[in-house]
Formats: sequence, structure tokens, C-alpha cells
Amino acid sequence: MNQGQADERMMQLLRLLNRLLERSPESRRRLLAWHTPIIVPVWPQVRLFEEEPSYCAYGEAYEINCARFGREPDMPIVLFKKRLASPDGSYQQDPDCSLRMAAFNEICDKVVSENIFSQYVYKTLPTCNHLWLFKKHFCSQMALSGLLCYMLLLPGRSPNKILFAKDSGRLFQLDPLPLYSEKGMVERIEVVPYRLTRNLATFFTTFGVEGVFVPAQVAVAAALLARNSNLNAVLCSFFKEDLISWMVRKSRGAGQGSLHISGDTIKGLVVRNTHKVTERLKQFAPSPVGEDEVPLQSIHHQAQEICDAATSPKTLCRMDPTWHPWF
Repeated sequence: MNQGQADERMMQLLRLLNRLLERSPESRRRLLAWHTPIIVPVWPQVRLFEEEPSYCAYGEAYEINCARFGREPDMPIVLFKKRLASPDGSYQQDPDCSLRMAAFNEICDKVVSENIFSQYVYKTLPTCNHLWLFKKHFCSQMALSGLLCYMLLLPGRSPNKILFAKDSGRLFQLDPLPLYSEKGMVERIEVVPYRLTRNLATFFTTFGVEGVFVPAQVAVAAALLARNSNLNAVLCSFFKEDLISWMVRKSRGAGQGSLHISGDTIKGLVVRNTHKVTERLKQFAPSPVGEDEVPLQSIHHQAQEICDAATSPKTLCRMDPTWHPWF
């Protein structure tokens, strides 16, 4: 797999989406844009990545906390798997997720606290002004990251794959690649819609989640789905290149020689994937309300419901322990 070309396709997609955001006054007022660093492919598995000096991984805060208290970083993973194992060491069936929920709550109560990331940021930034600006911008960047993950069903958002700049709050995800099923459709392999775990929600506070995070997602969705938007053309261009690359990799993995791909097959997959992405994006768009109507719910109640699902312990406990749902 040519990782450099895949990253380059994703950066091109984000740059085109940023152009659509520039047309919307709401997204411009909130300074909403995906961070698109320069990535230069050097070799199929090697690329040069533009990185600011203040970049660090989200998981660094957890590792520093473990080193401070003399705790192994993998201790929660070992404890989680031990609680799910039977006395003979085999995996126990847990259809109602009661064992997962009990193990998740135990780790949250005794091992990983909810303010690890907050303490890390408080001790890193010099003044309260820096903290306020970082929190607001980082919250907006996480909102855009979550929206992109929900649109394209991007998996594997582990703490070490989330990079952020401590001086500006800019955020970048490593390996943001969609996964395709055998039928060539983007498939969901994770239960949570995007990453908004306990430590992030605690750092943002309720005011940040409901006042910055969710409204940012709604504003971006409205901008991308505007009447003058060419979102479908942008998505079709992305899926065409990505699906062709996926089919070539699939044929090589199966040991096949030359691959003949019909135009109708590619066109059908591109149209269906683009339609699915647009439908998921519409869940974040504000609900239309007539002039004489009294809204019974918030105009972004659907986005708030998705946010609640991302922070729900019942959903987080079903994630793989290497995803660190407690952090």
C-alpha cells in the first residue's frame, strides 16, 4: 500500500472542503478549517510530514501521568482483558456487555482519572490567556476531526494517532483512511461515532461541548451542504481515486495479475459511497424551521444525540481496549 499517495489524497480532499467552508459566513466567523500540513511522498512506505515544534501526541499526557505515578501504560488494558476472561483463561461471552461495563467503570474509578489531560494542559501552557485560546481552538479542531470520522467512518483514532500543536491547538490525525468492505462500500467497524472520551469532555467542560463542539459541527455541515456547494463532485473525485487504489491493492493481495476495472463498476461504487457520506452529513445539518413554527427541539438536536452517543459509557465500554476508551 502506498501510504504517501493515500495521505496525499486525504489532504487534497480536506483542502477542497476548506474552500467550501470559506464560502460560509458562519464557518469563517468561527475560523473553522481542517489543518492540512504538507506531506511529501518519498517511498511507498515513507513520506515527509510538516510538523510544528510544539506538536505532541494526545497519548503523551497519559504516558507522562503513568510515569509520574509509576504505573504501566498497559495496565488498564491488562485489567480490562482479565475482567472479561473466565477462570480457565478463555474469553467469556458477554451479550449484554455487563462485564465490559463493570470493567470499564472499575478502570475509570481506580486507574484512569478524568482530568489527566486537563492537568497536562494546565501545566504546559504559560498563562490563562493561552489556555483559553488553546481550549477554544482545540475544541473546534476536535469537532472537525469528529465530523470527518463520522462522514468517512474513519477507524483507529487511538491516542497516539492524534497530534496537536500546544501553541495553536491545531490538530492532525495520522493515517486517516477509510476501510472498504468486500463490496467496495465504506464500512463501520467501531461502535462510537467519533472520539470524545472522558478526558476530552472534562477538558472542554459542558460549556465547551455544547457551546463550541456541537455548534462547530453544525456550522460545517451547513456549509458543506449549502446550495452553491459542489460537495458531491469533491467526494466523487476522492472516492474514484481511492477505490481504484483499493481494488489494485486487493488484486495484488489475491495474487492476481493485471486487473480490469469497468467504468460502470467504479461509477456505481462512487455514487453509492458519496450518497452514504452525504446522508451521514445531513444528520449534523440544522433542522429547518418555518417562520410561524415554534421549534419543539433544538435545531441541532441530531448532532447533540450523536455527541451523547460518543460520550456514553455504554458505547465506550464496547470499544477495543487498545483504543483507550477510558482516556
